[in-house]
Amino acid sequence: MISQLNGAISIEDLEGNILLGKSKGVLNNPELSLPLLSEGVAVGYVHGVGADIIAHLVTFLIQKEAEKRRLGSEVLNLYQELNVIYNFFRTVNSDDRA
Repeated sequence: MISQLNGAISIEDLEGNILLGKSKGVLNNPELSLPLLSEGVAVGYVHGVGADIIAHLVTFLIQKEAEKRRLGSEVLNLYQELNVIYNFFRTVNSDDRA
């Protein structure tokens, strides 16, 4: 996709480190810069012609990754609760046999 945009694009993190593409100095135009968002907070920026397309795509992928992490965390919490219940009943059953 970036090659179709003639490579005139860059992606950088909040510290200004270039993650992909050319240096921001070549592409430094505030009108062609868009933030990459994760839960409404900027985590990086896309600069260059076509930045809107890339920014929307990368933001979408960031959101999907965050959803996967939240789902994983929720499953882990449910597993831990189930494990506590299992251990409780196992203890109760062993006390009844004694």
